[in-house]
Amino acid sequence: GTFFTDDKIQEAGRLNINGEEIEIHAEDTSDQVFAKLRELCERVDIDINKDGDNLNKDGDKLKLQTQATGSDQKIEIKSSNTTLLQKLGLDTVEEVKAKDAKITLVYKDDTNKDGFEKTATVTTRGNRVEITDKNNQRIYVDLQYTQYTKNKEGNLIDKEGKEVTLGDDDKNIVITVSKAGPLQLHVGPNEDMQVEIQIQSLTAEALGLDRVNMRTAAGASKSIGILDNAINEISALRSKLGAYQNRLEHTINNLDVTGENTTAALSRIQDADMAMEMSEFTQKSILSQAGVAMLAQANQRPQAILQLLQG
Repeated sequence: GTFFTDDKIQEAGRLNINGEEIEIHAEDTSDQVFAKLRELCERVDIDINKDGDNLNKDGDKLKLQTQATGSDQKIEIKSSNTTLLQKLGLDTVEEVKAKDAKITLVYKDDTNKDGFEKTATVTTRGNRVEITDKNNQRIYVDLQYTQYTKNKEGNLIDKEGKEVTLGDDDKNIVITVSKAGPLQLHVGPNEDMQVEIQIQSLTAEALGLDRVNMRTAAGASKSIGILDNAINEISALRSKLGAYQNRLEHTINNLDVTGENTTAALSRIQDADMAMEMSEFTQKSILSQAGVAMLAQANQRPQAILQLLQG
């Protein structure tokens, strides 16, 4: 049905959507009724005829779309006044079943060095895809596109700050992550003694906190799970950062000891060089003095002979 266009609805009753209710009075105008509907839908995370920033109502079908994702999501509309539902155009509902996104991972092998690890897992819920790779690193992808153009590609940036390329093959969207990898620190004296530092995004959107809704009991209960997951994500990252810090502190201590040992070794080498030079200097000094003494004695012999001849 279509939303009523009369000045007043002329029907009264309570309308229940997903467990939340509003009271509609017979004297309410179309603008008042629609404002109540919009406020109710906001409480249960539902968009009502949302097209950009425009909300349509008069003489048009109402379109209710849940903000939650997944094929198991549904919208329940109840009222004891069936005529009221007819006036609102909600007496007959066209159900559109959502589908969960599907994704296929390309794993690393001898010919493909840039694929995911064999242990990588993927989970989907609605248009949200979560990929967990080695070291519990996660990639979140929100597929917000409702249509696409074949063979068209565009450059995007995901929540981790990495570039992704979006294209399609028939009805499959292909997502390629660039080679921008983790920060690698060389922490040892030998080859390949490296530590990879990986820090995922912890924005409110990445943690799912943008989906927190405290307006209803059901929303608050669901929000507890979202907050628990966010706390676990932050705790896991804090543990990783602590491990990185301990490894770097251990490396710093080793470098300090190595520096002290190198300085001591250099000092000993310099002392040994000085002793050798002094020994060589003393040897040459003795030889020089001995040579001078012998020359002095040699010069005295002719003088002694002359003295004998004169005598």
